[in-house]
Amino acid sequence: MNKKNYGFTLIELSIVLLIVGILLAGAIKPISWQIENSRNKESLIQLEQIKQALLGFAASSGYLPCPASITSYGTQDRPNINSNCNLVAGYVPYKDLGINPKTNKGILQDAFNQPIIYALNNYKISGSQVFAKIDGIKNAGIHNLYKKNLLNVCTLSPCNSSTASTNRLTNHLPIVLISQGKKNNNTSITESENIDNDKYFIMQDYRMDGFNDIFVWVSVHNIFATMLSSHILP
Repeated sequence: MNKKNYGFTLIELSIVLLIVGILLAGAIKPISWQIENSRNKESLIQLEQIKQALLGFAASSGYLPCPASITSYGTQDRPNINSNCNLVAGYVPYKDLGINPKTNKGILQDAFNQPIIYALNNYKISGSQVFAKIDGIKNAGIHNLYKKNLLNVCTLSPCNSSTASTNRLTNHLPIVLISQGKKNNNTSITESENIDNDKYFIMQDYRMDGFNDIFVWVSVHNIFATMLSSHILP
C-alpha cells in the first residue's frame, strides 16, 4: 500500500518564502519611517528646549553663551567671559545652560545620536562680539541690530554673500540651532554647508534619503522681547 506524501515540495516552500519576504519588505519601510519620524519630532522638541534655555540665559545674564567646541566639553569656548567666541558654529554649551543632556564626549546629541549645532553670530562693535558680551545687546540697541546682516539661511547651495535674495530665507539671525537628523552614507554638499563654521546655512524640505537637517532659529526680536520682559532692557 503506497503512502501519500502531504508535505511541501521545495518549489512550494520557495514560493511561500518569497511571498513572506515581499510582505516583510513592505512592512519594514513604514516601520522605519515611523521610527525616523518619531526621532525627528524628539529632536525638534530638543531644539525648542535649547532655544528657551538660551533665551532664559540672555534674560538672566544680559548676553548669550559662546558655542562649545569638541575640547571645551559642554562649556563656552573662549578664554574668559570678556573674550570673543572662538567659533561661529559649534556645539551647545549645555553646562552653561543647565541642561541635563544626552551626550557623547561632552557634545550634546539629538535623537539620532548626532551632535546638535549651535551657531552664534559674531557681529562686533569696537572689536567686541555684541551678542556674547555682557550688556553688548543692551548697548547696541534693537534699532542697530534687527536689520544687520547676521547669520544667513538660504534655500539653495552655495549660500554666501552673492546668493540671490530670492534664495535667501533670512540674513538677520543671531542664533541658529540644527539637528543633523538621520545621516545617510554620504552627507550631501548642501548639508556640509551647515557644519563649516561660518555664518551661512542651508535649509531645504526634508527628504528621508536626502536633506534631513532640522532647523530652529532665534531672531533679534525674540531676544529683545525676552530681555524686556525680564527688565534687563528699559
